[in-house]
Amino acid sequence: MTASTHLITANRLRDGAAVWLGDNARWVEYAASAARFDETVLEEQLAAARNGADVIDVRAVPAPLSYREQIRSSGPSVRADLGTQADHPPRPDPLPPPPSQGSPSPSAGIYRYDDYDRQFLRNRAAQFRRQVERRLSGELTEDEFKPFRLMNGLYLQLHGYMLRAALPYGVMSAAQLRQLAYIARHFDRGYGHFTTRQNIQFNWIRLEDAPSTMCPDARSRICPMKLSCAWVKIPILPASRTPPVISPVVSLCCAQCRRTSPSIAAMTRRLRR
Repeated sequence: MTASTHLITANRLRDGAAVWLGDNARWVEYAASAARFDETVLEEQLAAARNGADVIDVRAVPAPLSYREQIRSSGPSVRADLGTQADHPPRPDPLPPPPSQGSPSPSAGIYRYDDYDRQFLRNRAAQFRRQVERRLSGELTEDEFKPFRLMNGLYLQLHGYMLRAALPYGVMSAAQLRQLAYIARHFDRGYGHFTTRQNIQFNWIRLEDAPSTMCPDARSRICPMKLSCAWVKIPILPASRTPPVISPVVSLCCAQCRRTSPSIAAMTRRLRR
């Protein structure tokens, strides 16, 4: 029986990209170029790899790769022109001005940003920018930094960082849609993912760019979206003890948005009774 071999994989700190340990202790972007380690040297190599400052979430995976790791190594399988397998167009330098400047329609629906909201986002973005700089400089470890990035809607997924932006009340103006397109074009890979959870997700954000996406135009009348809004989803179940396959949900926004309607909460309580 032949001894089993392993690959050592991690995510790159700056962009969250999946990488593998290759020859000469260098990280490579393709699993096919990764070095293989038997069990006699695996723990030693893992310990050495975890001392690196440029990667996070270092772990061993069996070789040949599992189906999950095959997807992780080759990129999303939905379309060949998106994700890991697609070229990322170069970013213009300097960036063009955000489209919200001079917009005649800065807000939509019943939620409107006031001076308090705009200043809150500026302060939040500046605070997070300092936290990101401390992480990139090594002043913060990943365990110390993780609560800060999660508070700001930044998650580490299979292929890279994912930024989740909440859409208050699920309503946007044309200016806000253009602002999201601006973020997708210049900070991501040209697209985003609208979800059923009243948010949009950007799946290829670089760590150093995350604070800029929170408020790309501090001088404009709006910022695109508030991040990491803690939606509280209350299922409305019928009198039967058996939940239906699909149950309606009322979403209530947290105090960060400051405009939750008490009538919605009261209505939800009545419906649940």
